[in-house]
Amino acid sequence: MTNILKQKYIELIDFDSSLLKGKQIELFEYLNSKEDKGAFISEIPISNVISVCEALVKKGIAIKYDKEKYRNPFNEIVEHEDDKELTSEQSNVINEFLNTDYETYLLEGVTGSGKTEVYIRLAKYYLAKGKNVLLLVPEISLTPQMVRRFKSRIDEEIAIFHSSLSNGEKYDEYRRIARKEVRVVIGARSAIFAPLENLGIIIIDEEHSETYKQDNLPFYNAINIATFRARFNKAKLLLGSATPSLESKARARKDVYHELKLTKRISNYGLPQVMVVNMLNELRSGNYSIYSKVLIDSLKRTLLNKEQAILLLNKRGFSKQVMCKKCGSVFKCPNCDVSLTYHKFDNSLKCHYCGYNINYPKNCFECGSTYLRNMGTGTQKAEEDLLKLIPDAKIIRMDLDTVNVKNGHQNILDSFENIIMQHHRDIVSFTTFKELPCGTFILERLVEIIYVFIERHFLNTAVAIKHFLKL
Repeated sequence: MTNILKQKYIELIDFDSSLLKGKQIELFEYLNSKEDKGAFISEIPISNVISVCEALVKKGIAIKYDKEKYRNPFNEIVEHEDDKELTSEQSNVINEFLNTDYETYLLEGVTGSGKTEVYIRLAKYYLAKGKNVLLLVPEISLTPQMVRRFKSRIDEEIAIFHSSLSNGEKYDEYRRIARKEVRVVIGARSAIFAPLENLGIIIIDEEHSETYKQDNLPFYNAINIATFRARFNKAKLLLGSATPSLESKARARKDVYHELKLTKRISNYGLPQVMVVNMLNELRSGNYSIYSKVLIDSLKRTLLNKEQAILLLNKRGFSKQVMCKKCGSVFKCPNCDVSLTYHKFDNSLKCHYCGYNINYPKNCFECGSTYLRNMGTGTQKAEEDLLKLIPDAKIIRMDLDTVNVKNGHQNILDSFENIIMQHHRDIVSFTTFKELPCGTFILERLVEIIYVFIERHFLNTAVAIKHFLKL
């Protein structure tokens, strides 16, 4: 059972400071400036605070006791920002949303068109009316960024809810919401179950994302639940995306959803050029690397210009499977019947579904042959190969193996962002997103991910290059 966190708290009970001196007066004034005339002792910015607190207690000026303290998953101090001037398209979208009576709206806005600004303005409108706001983002790693944007513009307590929180943080955030101490909840798909009452609007960003569907028990689609919650609370549901799903587009055309559009980018930059490189042609020309010549040339030119590059690959690990060269058998997970992925750093084969793992085998389990071959490329191998091709590049790899610690996503993104701010940009960041299925729509999905990533990180990228992978 999760415990309630309690810490020592000091509170003024007598407001006569005539008998106080030195740091005692300083502490008295600090506590008196607080709304509830008290503070957690661990948070008081005064030297020798424990002895000073004891002095106030002995003089009958204050009392000290244990008080519950919420665990805060977002400790960052965010500076307030003024409202930005809306474009005519943004104003039209907001007015149309507020002055029509549909249950569900689909906001289709090109990359960089200012959809987040629309979310913030609508949230402020409903908060001013006494209603509450629920916002879902597709990835846990996007939650801090969205919280930061909202905190800079909205003077309300914000709760964060997603599966990467500790049990204690989940417990505290859930109780804050249930106790009506917060009016805005931001999180990934599980936040749809937050006990937030009196909803005015539910916003689902990047509604096309597959991550809103949970593919293990309990199975659910967060968008379906959001539709029910919006109807139950007589609230409005806003689905936003630069590349809406086919289902949402079809519903918009049938007038089940009301369609809103943002067609122009705020920055007036054009969308990035996308170049498709057929790796079979690279192979025929004698290039056996996983990187095409045009990609390597572009990376070298980027680093020469003191700029940054971001590479995306939909497979973590070193090699996606290990095959026996004699009998052709592939090492598979006994639980899931999928090929095991080779991870070089601990020399193991792992299942990315159930977590099953074994040490790298010396022999084939079927025929006993020692002739084993690693097949395919994961982020670990891609990073290793890139260092061989561009040895001076500084690389950050972002995948589940490097972000499996608390705040791992945010630490890497902050590191990358800090490098941008300091103009020390001779770095290549290697990141992997959720593994994608191969099929008819893989190219469209990959291009969509590139556009979304550019939008999320405000990159004015000139060229985005995507390979046909050698399967």
